[in-house]
Amino acid sequence: MNNFRNFYIYEETEPETIYVDYIPTSWKDVDRYIKALEKTPFFASNEKLLKRLSDAERASENTQRANTEKTYDRVHMFFKEHGIKKNILDYGAGLGIAARKYNTHSFEPNAVDWKPTMSKISQIKGPYDGIVCLNVLNVLPLEVRNEAVTKIGSVLGMKGAAVIMVRSDSDVNKSNPLIVFGKDGKGGRITMGSKTAQYQKGFDIKELVEYVSMLLNGYYVIPFRPPNMEMRLSNPAVLICKQQPKF
Repeated sequence: MNNFRNFYIYEETEPETIYVDYIPTSWKDVDRYIKALEKTPFFASNEKLLKRLSDAERASENTQRANTEKTYDRVHMFFKEHGIKKNILDYGAGLGIAARKYNTHSFEPNAVDWKPTMSKISQIKGPYDGIVCLNVLNVLPLEVRNEAVTKIGSVLGMKGAAVIMVRSDSDVNKSNPLIVFGKDGKGGRITMGSKTAQYQKGFDIKELVEYVSMLLNGYYVIPFRPPNMEMRLSNPAVLICKQQPKF
């Protein structure tokens, strides 16, 4: 393990977690680390862990697979209350349940058993009156995450509104980590669900506001906290507008 420790690993814990002093910026980075870790004694000598790590090689495909329909309902309730009823983009539409329910434009590069409006980021043109992006940024490495936020900002209409929600730090920390990138997990982690592995990066609301504001300089980026409690979201979320929001 010593040779590989020089290759950024600073800690390993038995039996299931490796901590890596490195922050991946792309899926290529994540996959490179997974393949390198497979060759280390920590995993190579344990068939069960090696299988789990092999499953993690598909982490880039296992993006949004959960049914977040109720959360979408809250955002669309907010949009409707503020006159945004059409021309809405679901960015990272996952299973497509909400996109089909609300008949929105949809972007999903890893769609399974349904056909989104767009599967390539270059196809997203806009402008859109409303954009919803739920539990997407937290499954993207840094470069892909930056691209997503920048694209959302560029296709948002002048009088439109975008809502981005992510998983919280505390929520991600409860999951079963296989690989943790960066000290305190700031680079995200490969977590294991019941069947598949995912890359996850948790946020608190302060970090989320600062991160989006940095990429969308000049936009209004504020915590999404509607006065109507029925519209509030359980995880960190921001409201993005090009003009000062009147919501």
